[in-house]
Amino acid sequence: MQQQMEKNLSAAKKYHTIANLSHYVFLFILFVTITSVVIPGTPWWPFAALSVGVFLIKGKLTSLRDTHANRLLESCVSNCNELTDDTAKAIDKEDITTARQRARECAETASRVEKQVSQFKKKDGSDEQQLQELRHHHKRSTNLVEFLDENLEGIQQAVRNLERVEKGAKEAYQLLADGELQAASNTLDQYQGALRELHDRPPLADQKELHGLDSQIEMLIETYETLEQRLEFTPVVKRLEGVLAETDIIRNKQGDRVDTDTLQNAVEQLEIIEDAIEEPDHAFFLIKHTELSLPELDDVSGIGKGYRARLEKHGISTPEELHQSNSLTGIDSIGRNRAKQFQEAAGQAAIDCISDLRSDLEERIERREQASNQLTYAERRYRIACDHLDRQYFSDVDQELTKAKEALESVPASGLQPEERTQFEKLEANIEKKRAELRTERLRKEFEDALDEIDTYIAEGRTALENESFDAATGKFGYATQCCNNAKEITSKVDDGEQAIYSRREKVNDLLEETRNRRQKHRVLDSMSTAETQISDGNYRVTDGSFSEAIENYNEAIDYLQRARQTAEENELSYTWEITERLEQVEQYRHHAVQERERQHEERREEAVYKLDRAEQLIEKGHQHLEVDDVDAAVESQQTAATLVTEATALFEEVDILETTEHRDRIDTLDQSVSRLDSSIDQTAEEALQAGGPSRQQLIQYLQDLAVMFDESPSEDFMREYGKYSIDEYYAAFGSWTDALREANLSPIDQAARNRRKYSRADILDAVVELAEQLGHNPSLMEMNRKGSISGTTVGTRFGDMDTAIELAGLKDVTLEYSETDIEEDTNEEEVTATVTTERTTTTAEPSEADLEELTEVSGVFQSDAAALAKDGYTSREKLKEASAEDLQAIDGIDIQLALRIKADIED
Repeated sequence: MQQQMEKNLSAAKKYHTIANLSHYVFLFILFVTITSVVIPGTPWWPFAALSVGVFLIKGKLTSLRDTHANRLLESCVSNCNELTDDTAKAIDKEDITTARQRARECAETASRVEKQVSQFKKKDGSDEQQLQELRHHHKRSTNLVEFLDENLEGIQQAVRNLERVEKGAKEAYQLLADGELQAASNTLDQYQGALRELHDRPPLADQKELHGLDSQIEMLIETYETLEQRLEFTPVVKRLEGVLAETDIIRNKQGDRVDTDTLQNAVEQLEIIEDAIEEPDHAFFLIKHTELSLPELDDVSGIGKGYRARLEKHGISTPEELHQSNSLTGIDSIGRNRAKQFQEAAGQAAIDCISDLRSDLEERIERREQASNQLTYAERRYRIACDHLDRQYFSDVDQELTKAKEALESVPASGLQPEERTQFEKLEANIEKKRAELRTERLRKEFEDALDEIDTYIAEGRTALENESFDAATGKFGYATQCCNNAKEITSKVDDGEQAIYSRREKVNDLLEETRNRRQKHRVLDSMSTAETQISDGNYRVTDGSFSEAIENYNEAIDYLQRARQTAEENELSYTWEITERLEQVEQYRHHAVQERERQHEERREEAVYKLDRAEQLIEKGHQHLEVDDVDAAVESQQTAATLVTEATALFEEVDILETTEHRDRIDTLDQSVSRLDSSIDQTAEEALQAGGPSRQQLIQYLQDLAVMFDESPSEDFMREYGKYSIDEYYAAFGSWTDALREANLSPIDQAARNRRKYSRADILDAVVELAEQLGHNPSLMEMNRKGSISGTTVGTRFGDMDTAIELAGLKDVTLEYSETDIEEDTNEEEVTATVTTERTTTTAEPSEADLEELTEVSGVFQSDAAALAKDGYTSREKLKEASAEDLQAIDGIDIQLALRIKADIED
């Protein structure tokens, strides 16, 4: 290769010299040609042809030069490559001197050829690439030579240390394999100096040719670190191997017979092992040197099928390789951050192998403890259930057995030891046996309770029968029968159950029959007793003369006796003859009463006819009095006749003969006659008044009538406004109003008391007239309450009733337009008012209903409040007006708010 390179170099130089000479010849001939063209008459074309020939020769020579130059470059590059390879081989053989010589030869050759070829100056630049490669070899060789010259002694020392450390590593490996840990440690310590010098070696990695040597040193350093790590972790590995040996049965799923103490010890050992793992390399080391399985790439978090395929394509097939790889960033879609995440995840996967083993053992321990606890709990519940069964607490027994069963069902099957499994199966069988015993005891207790309930109903029925409460007795015996029917379902499951139920059913049937017989006897006696009561009442009413009521009593007695006789005959009782005899007696009593009633009715009829005859006579006499202008006698006759007709009507109604046409027509005729007499009296009185005015007796009588009506002397103002006679007639007859009252034996007017009243009677009648004008008809009491300026209660209180007020107000001729509802309401209110008037005229200390009603008209006063006010003497609005709020508050039941409300309403 060196000879060929020299040959090409010589040829290239030769052709380069000739080519340069031809270039100058070409330039001369070209100049001559141009001169011949310029000088006239000189032939120029021979010179032109000659220049073309020279130019072509020049081109050929240049081409030959370039060819040999290219060959020179190729041979030089090849030679440099061979020298570079020789350098690398020498370095691999740790022959640093030879490597330096070959590097120097390569640098000198490349420099000489580069310098020569650069003189040719090719225009097309086709040799530029080879020149660049040549320059590269020159630069690398030069750098290597310079590096070796500077660090020759350090590199040679590193090579010597490398041999020593390799020897020490082999010895340490052998000692570790033989288990001589201390000897291995001493060996490693022996070569620590050489190892430190290797750490301090020159920077071999800066030279490409020295990369192999540098890598060999790095691998040896890592080997030493691995040896140290293994030496350090040998006790940990042995500890882990011991744990794996103890738990081999569990891990290989060949059984679960390892005791809890062993498992707990294994967990503690694994915790120590985990504490010793300071980095993932420790975990990988432990896994590789024990029976644990290395994790797969699939166990590394974040690595799916896509990333796994890419990693395997680049030669990474295990998490350990992934963790230790320095070229992850060269893989598609894996950046620096993701590569870091993958390496951390791979290390964590190795650590998790040991952590998962500890977690699995802890779970087994927990299952063991849970199984033991649940088994203990189930046994305790079972013992409690047995105790409750002895005490017949059946519901508690069922609950405790259910808890024990649920506890057994929650026991993990894998958590039981052989002896515990035997205990489990025995307890399960005992629970089922106890459940069967519970069912039997419960049925027995239920049957006994049913018998007790039947006996209780029988006893209660007997008590009711003795007390003659036949319905209650029948009900109790019915309940007993129902209980017997209900107990049928369990009689077949209990010893002697059917016989016990049968005997009680027979007893209940006998008692029901006895109850029915005694009930019928009691009905007969009760009917007879009731009949005797009716007979006694009838006899009393016969004595009292109430023959119709007596007949009704006798009829009732006959009905009771007939029912009693029918019941006695149907039940073959011994009371039939006695009842029959008593019936005959009662029939006689009734016949006598009927006769006496007919006699009484005849007497009443005769009396009524006499009264009607007398009334006819008085009516005729009244007309005779009118003929002689004796109005007073006529009035007396008319009133007496009306009373007689009313009494006769009552007598006819009493004896139920009013419906006969004769008596009814006669009474109607007499009523009309009385009315005509009354009209005649009024007409005669009016004519007499027009003729000469009333007499003193008439004036006095009118004052007395008003005093009776008002329960006090009438006032002069009332007489002036609404009196039947004018005030002037009283002054003309008596001189003054006070004298008129004195002549009528009436008390003088207490003007101070009258002034304390809110309304005078004239004011009240003014309000009645005003409302009548508004309504177009005479107002009712309810209308007065709803629409009048003065309440209807006040009207009734002061005049007795609404009709009297209307009559005194002179409204008798106003058209009445009451609705049926108004009439009914007025009737009720007038009845109340009449009652009030009657009670007011009597001397009693109790407040009247009218007083209470007037008080309840006051705002906020209810019936109870009105009673309290009346009890303290406040029976009217006038009296309330006289009282102060403090006086009202002092009354029991009246508070200050109600007192103020009453005063506000009264003053308004």
